Amino acid sequence: MKKRLLIFDLDGTLLGGDMMLSAENSAAIFELEAAGIRFIPSTGRNFFEIPESVRRHKAINRYICSNGSGYFNLKSGESRHKSIP
Repeated sequence: MKKRLLIFDLDGTLLGGDMMLSAENSAAIFELEAAGIRFIPSTGRNFFEIPESVRRHKAINRYICSNGSGYFNLKSGESRHKSIP
């Protein structure tokens, strides 16, 4: 079985100029989930700097953060950090 995922940057891609997740983008994320496509936001920010509208979205439970050196899975509680020299 193939796993499908979509990884998106936050600033200027998923989030608008107001740094908020629009209703349209939120609905699109739910549609991806319904189609079996996992959505993972990716950002240079640390996890706690990700806007609450993204961190608390019901269809998002995995995050790539800290310029790729951090990973959080809210569903399983897993988190990984790897320092990049």
